[in-house]
Formats: sequence, structure tokens, C-alpha cells
Amino acid sequence: MKVLDYDYIKGLNISPQEIYDWCNDVWRIKEDCVLPPKVKMWQGDSGRYITMPCVLPDYDIAGVKFISRNVDDSAGVPARNSNIMIQNCSKMGLLAVTDGIWITNMRTGAIAAHSVIEYSKKDFKTLGIMGLGLAARAFMYIFGNIFKGDLTIKVLRYKDQAECFIDRFKKDFPNFKFEIVETYEEVCGCDSIVSAVGFARSTFVSDEVFKKGCLVVPIHTAGFQNCDLFFDKVFIDDYGHVKSFKYYDKFKDKAVEISKLVNGTVKGRESDDERIVVYCGGIALHDIYFAYKIYQIAEKKGDLPDFNMNFPSERFWI
Repeated sequence: MKVLDYDYIKGLNISPQEIYDWCNDVWRIKEDCVLPPKVKMWQGDSGRYITMPCVLPDYDIAGVKFISRNVDDSAGVPARNSNIMIQNCSKMGLLAVTDGIWITNMRTGAIAAHSVIEYSKKDFKTLGIMGLGLAARAFMYIFGNIFKGDLTIKVLRYKDQAECFIDRFKKDFPNFKFEIVETYEEVCGCDSIVSAVGFARSTFVSDEVFKKGCLVVPIHTAGFQNCDLFFDKVFIDDYGHVKSFKYYDKFKDKAVEISKLVNGTVKGRESDDERIVVYCGGIALHDIYFAYKIYQIAEKKGDLPDFNMNFPSERFWI
């Protein structure tokens, strides 16, 4: 068994293109995998534990991701942390235990980038971003390295995060013109909108703010429930993961899993007038697949020790 911690994974310097390709690999194989909905256990108003299992039969692996979310640490440590365990299906023994923070954020950023690149209207000119934490930074890191067109990117002011966000990315992506805006309406009036806001007590803006042809990608799903009722299409990562949504019964007939879009069995955007919302709150399949690909890299490098997880050598050990 290998232990792949955050420093080791980050030090592999996996390219944005490879991360993006892994994201697409998952959509292509999803129909052949076993993916139960995640299980959430709440602790007070903000704390929670989440368990996310998955089986990938073609790779002979199964895995589970465990997430804990606590209150933000005063020293700046992320409130959300996670670990991933993967093992073979056909034989006993763990393959790896991995840190999940790098994997979670990079797969989240790649999924959101894929949504904007694939489902925005043709020649979209403006992109609005709000909620400028790790998920938004991961999105911009992947998106900016894959998308080479010119864009005006409007970021919502919050404390000093907008300035820090722009300072981080403006030199890397000179094809983007960054602007700081003050209201939700200015963000949601863009051609495409990415929200990484983690909590919303109500919808962010009224229906008329969303113009024809817009794309909305709510990474953490909060604040856009009104879109479910009047948008033309709803793209989702998995039916089982959205069945608890408030308006699921009202949008389920127009909901389509992204795996079907990627594999070409269902059409995606069909006109530049369609309003589309994409719900990709995160499925274990991406986490386990990313963890397995990183494990394969570590195996090839051969620079990590193996740890034995001893198990009984006799069948009847009692």
C-alpha cells in the first residue's frame, strides 16, 4: 500500500491538460461504473461528514472518499478536508490511501472548466465568477490553460478576494480582461456564470437577469434554484445525486447526465438562445479515478515505500 500525501501529489506537477483529460475520461466510462449517492452526516449548522463510494469494474478497483467540513481555522487552514482509499476488487489489500484536497479541487475546477468550454454559447464574450475561494481558483487555473479565446471576466467583489484573484491570474492569462463588479446582477448578466459560493439563503437574482443563451455553472449548487424552473436544459453529473434538489420533480424531464452528452447519445446545446444550468456537485467517480491515475504515476516513479496492511493468513483465524 502506498500513502500519497498532499505534498507528494502537488509535487508531481500534473499538467492542466492532463487533469482536464482525466475529467473527460470519467464521463466516457461512467455508465459502466457503480456510483451510489454520497451519504451526508450533519454536525450543527456548518459541520458535516460526507462519504462517497464508487466501483470501477473495468479497472478492478473500488474506493471511498471521506470528507469532513469544520469551521474555518483562524490560521487559514481550509475548513474542508478529505482522504481517499482505493483497493482492488478481485483481491484483498489496499492499493493506496491518498490526500483528497488536491484531487477534490482540481477535479472540481476541471469539471467546471469543461462545462464552460463545452456548453457556453458560440463565441461567448463575458464570464462572471463569484465565490473566489479554492474551487474558483482551481477553475481559473484549468480553464485559463485550456481556453485560448479572448474574454472579459467579471469577478464579484468580496473583502479583498477579487483583487487577490486577479493578481494571481492576470499575468498568466493576458487574453482575459478582468473587471471587479459590485452586484450579483452584474455577474449573472454575463454570457456564462460560474459560482463557487458555498451557501445562499435565497436565489441570487431574479429570472429576468439571465439573458438568452446564458450558461450557469453553480459548483456548490446554491442560489440558482429559480433557473431549474425556466431554463431550457439542466445538465447533471448523476441523477442519484440531484434527486433531493428542491425542484427536482419539476426539472427531471429536461435533465440529462453529462456522460450521455460526452458520449454523443444525447445532444447538448442546440442553439445560442438556450439557457442551460449545469449541476456538477461532485461524484466519487472523479475522485477515485484521479486517485488511481496518481497511484499509477507513483508506481511508475517507484520513489515511495510500500506499507504492509497485514491481514489474516488463515481463513478461520478465530
